[in-house]
Amino acid sequence: MLRSITLQSPGTLGLNTQDSDDIQDPRFCTQADNCVIAKNGLLESRKGFGKLNGSAATGTPTLDVVYSLIKNDGTEVIISAGGNKLWSGTTSLADETGALTVTVDNWQFQNYAGEVFGYNGTNAPIYWDGAAAAFLTIASKVTASGIVPSGVHLSAYGRSWVVDTTTISQINYSDLLIPEDFNGGSSGSIDLNTVWPYSNDEITALAAHNNNLIIFCKKSIVIYANANNINNIYLVEVIKDIGCIARDSVQNIGDDILFLSKDGVRSLGRTILQDNMPQREVSSQVRDEMILSIAAETPGLIRSTYNEKEGFYILNFPTVPVQWVCDVRKAAEGVFRWTKWNTQVYGLATGSDNTLYGGLAGGWLAKYENYYDTDTSDGSEDQTYVMKYRSGWIDPGSNENKLIWKNMRWYTALGTTFTMTMTWAFDFFTNEKSYSASATVVAGSTYGTGVYGTTVYGGLSSRELIKAPMSGVGSLIRIGYQTTIAGSVAAFNKVALFFKAGKIR
Repeated sequence: MLRSITLQSPGTLGLNTQDSDDIQDPRFCTQADNCVIAKNGLLESRKGFGKLNGSAATGTPTLDVVYSLIKNDGTEVIISAGGNKLWSGTTSLADETGALTVTVDNWQFQNYAGEVFGYNGTNAPIYWDGAAAAFLTIASKVTASGIVPSGVHLSAYGRSWVVDTTTISQINYSDLLIPEDFNGGSSGSIDLNTVWPYSNDEITALAAHNNNLIIFCKKSIVIYANANNINNIYLVEVIKDIGCIARDSVQNIGDDILFLSKDGVRSLGRTILQDNMPQREVSSQVRDEMILSIAAETPGLIRSTYNEKEGFYILNFPTVPVQWVCDVRKAAEGVFRWTKWNTQVYGLATGSDNTLYGGLAGGWLAKYENYYDTDTSDGSEDQTYVMKYRSGWIDPGSNENKLIWKNMRWYTALGTTFTMTMTWAFDFFTNEKSYSASATVVAGSTYGTGVYGTTVYGGLSSRELIKAPMSGVGSLIRIGYQTTIAGSVAAFNKVALFFKAGKIR
């Protein structure tokens, strides 16, 4: 007699590569390349990074940094840095470098009352109001005083906070509402030498959270309370043996902060009932793989962004290249769901309207939309990519010694005609069997009612039931799905597997 098991919402708890050789809940997966977890809980293909500018920036630079400047009138200007130049714009990129000498593209930009300030630790700190002819040095401001070279800075609580590159234990803060004055008024400094648990530590990033100044160091985290009232600022906590290794990995995600430590991404959270700030390792399910990405990358090249609309935090390792993507919609419940992308993107930024921007090679600025990547050799939006899923090992719960597998059925949502390959393997062996099939999308087609419920796909998607004959014998099974994304979405939400019971004789 034919039996079946149904996997509802497979892969929607994200990756668990740490237990890839063990039996897992089918809602986890061991591979989720170029996938996202959709708002309605399905595993679907990511969007593409399609170019915005009509022609490449002069000199075809790699855009290593992208940032959103918000001017005093509320309008937004997108800034990019690459090729030792500074650029503005989206559909066309204007050179805003002016008379500056730029030798390092690793800028950290921050908004200050309608202007953007930039520090990169090597060149003179710069600023721009989004309207002037070009960037200028901060030292050229009439009220500038005490400007120091810095590669780490923060705009918070009405001040500029910078880490002095000549005194690595010291943070200088500006006068209130005068971010370029570090000598007058209520300006001052904080020295961590008497605070650090390890004397050879180094400040790597700064963040603001709940009126606290969060100072991330390589080997520790130092927290000062009342940072919004400099006369009453005080040390509240020093966390040792946990630190941040990449300045641009730090992102506020609402009521929490995510950052990259030497062993993966961690969360710095606080609750009303707790007097301390415990950390949670939120990438524990992909720990070993992420450590490999960390080892292969220069920390100064690592970028990240948080996109509230999409509900994810992206951590980019451009040298590998890989983007680790964490769905944080359930972060308040302690659930962090990971997938992985493998597109070649450099700078990352989220705009004021939640547009996700990516800096590419070849002088191209891209936007996360549609379902093509940009071919950086000629700027055409014709780069396809492969969505690939593998489950963990699944136990169908049968008491028989061996199971004879007959067929599988995938309940999919497709935006166009797709050719997909379905795979299966048995009993911890890596060799896979496969079957490929094509689905021709018919407007309004569906595989039945009550399967998807309320869908976010709209009229562009067709719900197709894809059947695949199977062969082979095994007690445990791992299934897979892959398809080339070429201009349209692909997703699935249920898989049914059919088998017969057998016995060893």
